[in-house]
Amino acid sequence: MRVRIAAQSEPTPELLALQVQPHFLGRIDLHQQSPEGLWQHRSAGSQLPGSQAFAVLGGYEFPLSPHPQEQLLYLEVQSQNVHAIGLKVKTHWRADQAVPGLGRVDIGVQLGLLAMVALLAMIGFALHPQRVMGRFALSSVNMLLCMASGSGLLALTWLQDHPKLDELLFHTLVCLRVSLWIWVSQALIDTYKPPTWFGKACGALHAAVAVAVALNLLGFQTATYALMLPVLLATPAVLAWATWRTQEVPAPFKRILTGGALLSGVLIVLVLVLAMLPPWAFDAARYASWMSDVANPLVLLVLVVLQQRSRLAQLQAVQDELMRARLQSDFERRLLAERQVLIDMLVHELKNPLASIRLALGSLFPPLQAQEAGSARRLRNIQRSIQDMTSVLERCELMNSLEQQQIGPTQSPVEVAELLQDLVNASAEPQRFRLSLMPSTVDSHPDFLRLVVSNLLDNALKYSPPGSSIDVDLQSGTTVQLKVRNRVDPEMQPDPEQIFSRYYRHPLAQRVRGTGLGLFLVREICQKMGARIHFEAAPRQVQFTLELRL
Repeated sequence: MRVRIAAQSEPTPELLALQVQPHFLGRIDLHQQSPEGLWQHRSAGSQLPGSQAFAVLGGYEFPLSPHPQEQLLYLEVQSQNVHAIGLKVKTHWRADQAVPGLGRVDIGVQLGLLAMVALLAMIGFALHPQRVMGRFALSSVNMLLCMASGSGLLALTWLQDHPKLDELLFHTLVCLRVSLWIWVSQALIDTYKPPTWFGKACGALHAAVAVAVALNLLGFQTATYALMLPVLLATPAVLAWATWRTQEVPAPFKRILTGGALLSGVLIVLVLVLAMLPPWAFDAARYASWMSDVANPLVLLVLVVLQQRSRLAQLQAVQDELMRARLQSDFERRLLAERQVLIDMLVHELKNPLASIRLALGSLFPPLQAQEAGSARRLRNIQRSIQDMTSVLERCELMNSLEQQQIGPTQSPVEVAELLQDLVNASAEPQRFRLSLMPSTVDSHPDFLRLVVSNLLDNALKYSPPGSSIDVDLQSGTTVQLKVRNRVDPEMQPDPEQIFSRYYRHPLAQRVRGTGLGLFLVREICQKMGARIHFEAAPRQVQFTLELRL
């Protein structure tokens, strides 16, 4: 390569410098002919130790002495995978200005921006250790190290005597940079349920990067970049299309992520095109690469910040909802406590008068029964009403105790078949029951179990057509199952959603004695005992299934 240097500035500079870029040029040999006709040879390059190779930030500088006559220089460059070489003549008006590395403000600005982004990412991860922020922090540190190595900063400072390690580290960081870009974008997009093909595409790109890193470590740099080129071109297309096809992504987030991916793709193509042009286009290629290096992390930073703000807003909304729920729960708890006090007071105040009335009726019943049948019948109705009121009070008291968790089940063996037989025999219409009982013993609370079974049998008697049969099946296996099945008129079919609700009664069942608490207490007691109760409805038939543990 022949280079012609003409210095036309006044005053004449004391020193010229031939600048060769970029940093990773394996070996540079400069042959310069002096005015006396002698040839001088100087060498530089990334394969030589930085302290002896005319290395400066961003490339290499060869000092030249200005001369009024034309000087002839031959420049020989030996390098792999570098298709763009920049040549520039720098002038120094005084010799003390010829300090290597000065004048590269652009590289300093780029390093400063990347360092700021990496610092912000690490601080953000320390404050909010979340997956997205952690991945972005790793990606930012990788970009910073990649820039520091590619500009020659590491070769000038820590890796002066290890050029091979510096070059190997740079190519590895370039490969990992693409994979980390995909990794961060995955964390951003996966929140919104992207298409299923997106995960497979990212996995294929990660696998290709892993193969490229392995090839680089084995020394096949040409094969490494041959594999990374399609990966680099495919990555922004995959990210942009996946973002656009994900329906749940918010519109601003979608526009920024899609636009950032497309912008990165355009800049990558622009750098590749400019790199194939003559050396005069090197600065354009370098600035396009600089824009790509800076734009990508800045776009990701904006996206991460937006997502963090969105999550913080969602978290605040959840906290507000929890606070409202807590206040509502406290309010309901106070209401429940007040209701329990009221029920306790009413039960206490009503039980004694009812007992006195029952006792008085008991003393009046024998003489009136002998005198007049009508009076005796009215007394029996009064006694039945008192019994109903007493039953209501007892159930209210039991319900209150269950809600206050004052009753704890005491386990003891219970023979369920015998319990059923006793309850059927004691019922008002034992002839209506058709029993199929298998001997079964369970560990349960005897009184609770008796109350549950009694309610189920009483419910079947009250709400089935008069004279119809009631089937009672008791089976034993891994659990004990009691099934109570009875007919029901179509207009009396209960609501399955409310059958176990407190005070629920069918609108047409008002003529039947009841409180609406029986099945509610059955469910509550079953929960206390660790049992399960199920309701099934069929045309003209209902069935309750009680499942007990052995």
